[in-house]
Amino acid sequence: MVAHAERFEPELLLVHGLPDVNVLPAATLRFSDRLTRAGKHHDLVLLPDQGHQLMGAPGEFALSAAARFFVRHLRDRRVAE
Repeated sequence: MVAHAERFEPELLLVHGLPDVNVLPAATLRFSDRLTRAGKHHDLVLLPDQGHQLMGAPGEFALSAAARFFVRHLRDRRVAE
């Protein structure tokens, strides 16, 4: 994915728990950096106290961030038939 960051359309939401041992935060940060260098707008939510699974208040925050992202970017899009 990182190598193809410039191909992603439309905007992306990246959510990552910093203590995640399944997918290291460095991978998400590299991807975010590549998106930025390619001029691709994206949202990045980093959760200091979450691992690979989103739970509790931080998980609810991540879901809220996703809902806001969807409303902001997908509300007026039409689904192709």
